[in-house]
Amino acid sequence: MVKGYIVPLTVTIENLRSDLADLVESARVPCVKFDNGVNRAGTEVRKIMQKVKKRAHEVRETIQDRRFPDRSGERPGRFKPKNPYEVA
Repeated sequence: MVKGYIVPLTVTIENLRSDLADLVESARVPCVKFDNGVNRAGTEVRKIMQKVKKRAHEVRETIQDRRFPDRSGERPGRFKPKNPYEVA
């Protein structure tokens, strides 16, 4: 389910985790090729790892949105500095 990923109507964390695991598993062969001296495989691994990073961020956002549904994009615990140029 790595290529052509379509977000189902009911996104579950388990589905996202499964997709993340599939992505990591898809990097196995290019990793071995890179270890054997094929430099192009290193590029493939980096591309897959970028997708892993993106998917992991989606998991984190989904969890936060479910935990705090009443906050529109605002995340708890993050310091928001005051804008010194803002007129009160």
